[in-house]
Amino acid sequence: MRPSCPSGRDRWPIVRGCLGPRRIVREEDTRRTVMPRVKGGSATAKRRRRIRADAKGYWGARSKLTRTMKQAIVRAGQNALRDRRARKRDFRALWITRVTAACRARGISYSRFIAGLRKQSVILNRKMLSEIAIADEAAFDKIVAMVKG
Repeated sequence: MRPSCPSGRDRWPIVRGCLGPRRIVREEDTRRTVMPRVKGGSATAKRRRRIRADAKGYWGARSKLTRTMKQAIVRAGQNALRDRRARKRDFRALWITRVTAACRARGISYSRFIAGLRKQSVILNRKMLSEIAIADEAAFDKIVAMVKG
């Protein structure tokens, strides 16, 4: 048995379209204004300009073709992140090497020197220790003497 019509009339309103949920379309809804199609060319051009600016100076197709530019920029970003981390490791290794050389010249190993600094509660990082060892040998001698004795 069919349910009664909500408007109280004998007939149900016309239901247009066979796909999707059944929706009652009123006559007012069919008189909408039609908007022109927007293709988004300006946004696309702006995006490509930004990509092209990021890829400036790259060799060959990496600075000419949009898809290749995007790939090159992503790869460059990955390499930059990796190498920023690696640079920190490289500098720390350099400072340790410098402090090690300065310590050996004064008759103490690097590990005993660092352990002695910790025991004396001296808060100097390896960068500062290497700078002191290079620039102010007298001060480094005092630090080594403090650690030894």
